[in-house]
Amino acid sequence: MANPATPEMCAFCFDTLLAHFNPSAAPPTPTFTNDAFPIFVTWTKGPSSQLRGCIGNFEPRPLHRQLAEYALVSSLRDTRFRPISPSEVPQLQVGVSLLHTFEPGHKWDDWEIGKHGILLTMEMDGEQYRATYLPEVASEQEWDIPEAITSLLRKAGYPGVLNERTKAAIQIERYQSGKAHMSHAEYLAWKQQHPAH
Repeated sequence: MANPATPEMCAFCFDTLLAHFNPSAAPPTPTFTNDAFPIFVTWTKGPSSQLRGCIGNFEPRPLHRQLAEYALVSSLRDTRFRPISPSEVPQLQVGVSLLHTFEPGHKWDDWEIGKHGILLTMEMDGEQYRATYLPEVASEQEWDIPEAITSLLRKAGYPGVLNERTKAAIQIERYQSGKAHMSHAEYLAWKQQHPAH
């Protein structure tokens, strides 16, 4: 599948965040597709790409409204971080991930680093655990598959370790994504080149 994510989607996220800080500056009407996709919006900051927020949704919904919603939810309401402030905007980068090609993995390690995102679910001792990593996370962190699954179990809140019992209980749904990425400097250049947007 060709990458469905576009630079305009990233610019729209910046537009939406800036309009939140300055309500007189309404975001322009998007011209990208309004097809339904599951999405994630990721905000990072500075040259080290420090994570500042990443939230998404696995339910395919029309893109215009959903992207506007998650541009703000991920930047202001990710409970792992304090909300992004207006002073941080010049240092920000945004990534838009449109998820596709969902398929069940046959066991805990039935996925490929750099290609697949993974949605892990596990029932253990009467508790339910669920967490996901986007396709780029494991490769960016230089994890192998056991390291990625161990981290994902921690993210899901599981207090134990990866062993034969947990491996047998883990269910994996793998998926792929198309991603667009834009820094604030690239956003300003994009707006100059596309004044109607």
